[in-house]
Amino acid sequence: MKGGDNYAHLKNYKIEEGDMKKIRIILLILIMIFPNIVSASTYYIPEDSYYVDNPKENEEILEEEKRYRFYKESKEYSEDYYIEGENPKEYPYQSDQYKKTEDSEYSKEYPEELPGRIIKSKDIYMYQKKKKINKLYIKNIKGSMNTLHLNELKVYNKSSQIPYLPVCLSCNEINSINDNKKNTITEVKDTDMITLTLNEDFYLEDISIDMYISDPIGSDMTSFHITTDDNSIDIFTEMTLYTKDDTSYKLSFDLKDYEKEVEEEYTYSESPLNNEEYNFIKTYKEYSYQDIKYLYYRIKKEYLDDYYKEKEGYYKDETQFKSYYKVRYQNKIILKEDYIITNHYYNLYDMIEDSTIPIDKIKVESSIDITKNGLYKVSFIYNNYSIDQYVIVDREEQLESITFTNRSDMKKAKKIKNKKDNISKKNKPSKKNILLSFINLSKETFDKLCRICIFFSKYNLYWNR
Repeated sequence: MKGGDNYAHLKNYKIEEGDMKKIRIILLILIMIFPNIVSASTYYIPEDSYYVDNPKENEEILEEEKRYRFYKESKEYSEDYYIEGENPKEYPYQSDQYKKTEDSEYSKEYPEELPGRIIKSKDIYMYQKKKKINKLYIKNIKGSMNTLHLNELKVYNKSSQIPYLPVCLSCNEINSINDNKKNTITEVKDTDMITLTLNEDFYLEDISIDMYISDPIGSDMTSFHITTDDNSIDIFTEMTLYTKDDTSYKLSFDLKDYEKEVEEEYTYSESPLNNEEYNFIKTYKEYSYQDIKYLYYRIKKEYLDDYYKEKEGYYKDETQFKSYYKVRYQNKIILKEDYIITNHYYNLYDMIEDSTIPIDKIKVESSIDITKNGLYKVSFIYNNYSIDQYVIVDREEQLESITFTNRSDMKKAKKIKNKKDNISKKNKPSKKNILLSFINLSKETFDKLCRICIFFSKYNLYWNR
């Protein structure tokens, strides 16, 4: 037999007296599994509003609010001062703290222009101290047949002829070069050196020389050097003479034109020198610079841990925010609606079927007079919220009937009474009705449960078939 046929067979099965014990046991188990169906009302009592970032199911959202992280700024300064633009990248901000460097040494080179750099310049006057000499030397003489004929030699100081003493160890008639007679000839060999000793010291730049020379043959290369003790001048002359002894050739030299420039001998001044011992050479500029260096810093943000809508004295970081919700917690309390007091042993807190509020936080107020049957209001109070519920005092030992002062109370009492009457009937109940009242189910539902119980009790029998 198929499973469906088994159940079809049970549809018309009549409950026998012997099966009732089994049914009671099964129904008691079902009663423990399924709660009783009781008439009750659910009420919600809101708490004071508050803000959360993650509302829960029992929190009513009133409004949404964005909150931000706030911070204070502190400055971290660089360890050193830097020229504008040369600061390290990690310290990007220029402070108002600065210092000036010492002036650099003056130099002829123009310095690089940098932001904030102060460039200074000054005029430098370059002088050379005038040299004094009292000796001149004529040497390295070359001429025809290794001989040069010196007719006359005159020395001048600022165009004034000055006396001198000529000396030459192997020259003939050496003194004749200073006798103002051009027709006398002094023969100078190429190995000779003539020394001219002036009668006193003269400034070199004021000295000039006139020489009258000739060549014994003519048309030969002639040369010689004129120097001083310190070689500050070196006059070198090289020519081809076409004159013979009967005709002399004049050479003129201004010693200043041949003076060597020696750097160490220059004198520098920041102002003109009024000193005749010095010759002015030129003026040029020298440069020095002074840098302005700044202290740089970076911004360090010190954040508060929490999020705020506004925070006085702090900066708002609009990139870091969180949504907060203004909510209020909805406390739930479930009160029985069909509460009837039938004796003086009662507890109004029994009307509370379930509550998210601790029972000891709920205050119950009522005007029940247990000695008188009637409809009474019971108030459940929490945080200034009051839930009004009505109960009936219906004590059977009281002979007087319930009286009402108004029609509204009569309706409320009738509603509670009807619910109570559906649970308890004054006539003697059947076996099925006893169980029905115990679990508060309809008769049709009860019959279905009975068939299911029978199915389980007869399971083995039909299974074997």
